[in-house]
Amino acid sequence: MRGDIRVLLIISLLFLSCDQRTFDSRDELISYIQDTDNEYTHAKSVKGVDVKVQYRPHDLIVSQYIKGNDNSKTSIDSLRRKFKDYLYFNISFSSLSNDVLLARSVDRSSYGQLSNRLSFEMKNYILLRTTQGDTINLFDYSFPKTYGKSKSSSLLCVFPIPHNQIRGEYLNLTVQEFGLKTGELNFKIPIEKIKKQPELQF
Repeated sequence: MRGDIRVLLIISLLFLSCDQRTFDSRDELISYIQDTDNEYTHAKSVKGVDVKVQYRPHDLIVSQYIKGNDNSKTSIDSLRRKFKDYLYFNISFSSLSNDVLLARSVDRSSYGQLSNRLSFEMKNYILLRTTQGDTINLFDYSFPKTYGKSKSSSLLCVFPIPHNQIRGEYLNLTVQEFGLKTGELNFKIPIEKIKKQPELQF
């Protein structure tokens, strides 16, 4: 009987380990989350505007802060603790495979208005909602200006993880109308995918 139980425990652990993927390189991890079948990347096209929302696993953020070859367990664990209390999403906007800033600006004035909104005002337009109806406000975000050298305008958005609210099947990421004439856009983010997000083998 004890032998049977031990075998069942081993099988269970194997199944659990299969649920959370581990990758040897940053490029492999990025390729995995870019595949929409894995439910970390979600996309919509509305009125000529392509919007893509991509969840960024914690280890992807950690990999950006490793200094030189300092990938010791102590250093990695410290960085993981630093970033674990937040959710990270990359949200990109493009039109006709071009930066939405250039594609949707008819003159210098409209370009300036949209650029200013993307740079400083997106906390007013992006939020998360739980299935219980609670709202998680955008904590911080960055908008790197590419001056037309990129095919999209991208934001890295940071949300605080509300430990007592992460329940249910999904989080709803909402991008409210902010000048692109898309109307309000909603993206369902499976909570199970966040809890079992892929990791890097540092």
